Amino acid sequence: MERPARIAVVPAALAAALALAAPAGAKEISALTLCGTGGRCHPVPGGDRVRQAFMDGGSFITNSPDRRAPFFSVVATITEPGQRGAVGSYTVRWVPSAGRIRSKGEFDRPMWTRPDAATTRALRRAARGLEPKPAARLGALYVPPPKAKVTEVVNPQAHPQAAALRAPATAILVTGGAVLAAAVAAGAIVRRRRRTATGGSAPRLG
Repeated sequence: MERPARIAVVPAALAAALALAAPAGAKEISALTLCGTGGRCHPVPGGDRVRQAFMDGGSFITNSPDRRAPFFSVVATITEPGQRGAVGSYTVRWVPSAGRIRSKGEFDRPMWTRPDAATTRALRRAARGLEPKPAARLGALYVPPPKAKVTEVVNPQAHPQAAALRAPATAILVTGGAVLAAAVAAGAIVRRRRRTATGGSAPRLG
């Protein structure tokens, strides 16, 4: 089985938080906090290694789990050097039983990733003594992408070769019709002359 590639996946909430005030390169995640039910929270250990993993969004993107399960909220606090206090934050949802993190991707659709081994260990250590939040509050597991809307329909131009092929066929139909009409008229004239020669009265036209 081929191992999924590790890619940089930046949640929409993190991108919005990093867009605040100063250039994104000047901001950093200064703290990670894991929260369960009852408002109880523990700091996530692991130091710069784990915080940088969240900052980079580096993870293994994966599919959604089959069903909802209890989860913890992971709150990332964003600060800016030289500024007092936090300049922003974002929250993702960690589902321990599925080994996945749920964040918001493009169009606010759920995006699922697998944290690396070091981040998983740090999250499990922070979860000790906390009760997870109920599965019913996890939110949607999957939302299909929006359908493209058709705003204009343009009929393609006929290919020159196709038009050239249709032209002889049309000419054949027209010519054939003319020949058939001439044949019918000639037959009528012959029948008229025969009646005249035998003394019959010619049919009156018009």
